[in-house]
Amino acid sequence: MTDSPASRDRIAALDGLRGIAVSWVIISHANMSFGPLPGWKLLASGWMGVDIFFALSGYLITGILLDTRESRGYFKNFYARRALRIFPLYWGFLALALFVLPATRFGELAQLEHQPWPAVSSLFLYYYNIWAAFAQHGVSGLQHFWTLCIEEQFYLIWPMIVRCTPAQRIGRVCVLGALLSMLARLMAMHLLGPPFAWDVTPSRLDALFLGAWAASARRDPELWARTVRAAKLVLPAGTLVLVALSQHLEWLHPWSAENFKYGISIVALASTAAVVQLVDGRGVFARVCELRILRMLGARSYAMYVLQNVVIFPLASLAPSFGAWSASEPGRTALAWSCVMIAYLAAELSFWLYERPFLRLKRLFDEPAG
Repeated sequence: MTDSPASRDRIAALDGLRGIAVSWVIISHANMSFGPLPGWKLLASGWMGVDIFFALSGYLITGILLDTRESRGYFKNFYARRALRIFPLYWGFLALALFVLPATRFGELAQLEHQPWPAVSSLFLYYYNIWAAFAQHGVSGLQHFWTLCIEEQFYLIWPMIVRCTPAQRIGRVCVLGALLSMLARLMAMHLLGPPFAWDVTPSRLDALFLGAWAASARRDPELWARTVRAAKLVLPAGTLVLVALSQHLEWLHPWSAENFKYGISIVALASTAAVVQLVDGRGVFARVCELRILRMLGARSYAMYVLQNVVIFPLASLAPSFGAWSASEPGRTALAWSCVMIAYLAAELSFWLYERPFLRLKRLFDEPAG
């Protein structure tokens, strides 16, 4: 295993992939609020953007862990930097959503003050995905936070596994973890029901583990070369399969039996192949993801994801005031893309006015940029 210097550099195309993922997620949620958009069957499958995020996160965070596993400040640096990156915006927005936004009376946001405290505590303590599975419903306006809980639960434990596992065995652990996650999803679907197959962490770790496997492979030149060659086949093949399946929406409906059996696994593989191709840096796909607009969106993707409903719900409430245009296909399309761009502007404001002081503290904890 080798630590490539290139692995420590920020890869612009990965920011572009983040931009694609967050746009896809927001547009799919806007699709539910404004009505079907052109190509709506594929756009309605925006949950795939979440698995792209998982694969990206698995690759980048595991790379950091592998590069710093021998350092004395391994745990302190990792958890401190992640806390400074994640918690201020997350907890700040929860406070805003629970105590300020209900006064706006925009759509589902008006219901947040009526949520039971078990739901509220699950959000603040990052076990909301588990609460939602048992409750059989989500918290209005914050349903999408289940994905953030899965990541934080994973990264609570994963650094310990990376530190304690011999470097040459990390890849095997990742493959085993991905396979067990697929099995857990199938078992949860049959024994407990769709909410447990969709929301609960063991059922949704395959993309994270596959991304982590790619990070491990990146540090073995021979294995990485084989991985890049395989990704060139997996990505187009997986994309074609998903486009074909999207024409039969029941196959890619989040809670369909077919999706639990095949769809999520295919998306996890294709997402990891996309990450590998972009790290390799060659081809048309890499050049597309290096477009400045996508990199700009990707750099603010976390805040855009968190803040999206503050944009979507008010626009959905205001849409009828725009007249018949808002119900037309061009109008719905313009409103959906407006959600993406307004969410980006909100994320920029969040960065410069709120997040930046916390993020600057990360320099106190020496770790490779990620």
